[in-house]
Amino acid sequence: MDLRSRGNHHDNGIRLQHGRSVLIERPGSQIGSVAIWIVLAIVFAAGAWYLEKQRTGWPPAAHEQLVKLQLASPNRNE
Repeated sequence: MDLRSRGNHHDNGIRLQHGRSVLIERPGSQIGSVAIWIVLAIVFAAGAWYLEKQRTGWPPAAHEQLVKLQLASPNRNE
């Protein structure tokens, strides 16, 4: 039996079974995509920690917009 006639194509990472397509990813590509998000999360967490430590606030115009959208407290010290 020829597997290619049934839709099994392992060369391009797509396998068709029972009328459904399933994308087969290699573990290395999955780890790579997760690692990018982990690195970004660490960078943003470090940036937030540093800005909080330095008590860096929003510029006044930006803070006013955040207050209007109820995303910030009207009191800048909170």
